[in-house]
Amino acid sequence: MANMGDMKLKMAVDYKVPEDKKLTEHRARKKLVYLEEIIFSIKKQFNLKMLTLREQKVQYVKRMNEYSRLIEANQAVLPAGEIIKVPHVEPMALAENPHSYMDYSADDIRIYKKQIEEKMKAA
Repeated sequence: MANMGDMKLKMAVDYKVPEDKKLTEHRARKKLVYLEEIIFSIKKQFNLKMLTLREQKVQYVKRMNEYSRLIEANQAVLPAGEIIKVPHVEPMALAENPHSYMDYSADDIRIYKKQIEEKMKAA
């Protein structure tokens, strides 16, 4: 059997950490940067997955609304006894699409203009 040399135990009193194994400030900072990059990458992947799932849900809701309209159109032809109630399709909640608070309809703009005109008249 070959001699492995004099291997010091880490618990030994005379053990000295080799220079290439010492944790210096530079190495510690390098590890921190690496870990921050990994965390950022994981968060980015999570966010992309959430956006993909939200987009899928939007498509599913649109498709379900379309099917509901088709069912209602077909039921208009049926006799009264054969018509069944079509379940209501819930629209996406505002919390599920946080960017939608920036979307304005023509009605929203018209209401806002009326509010401004009323404030101008009151002043």
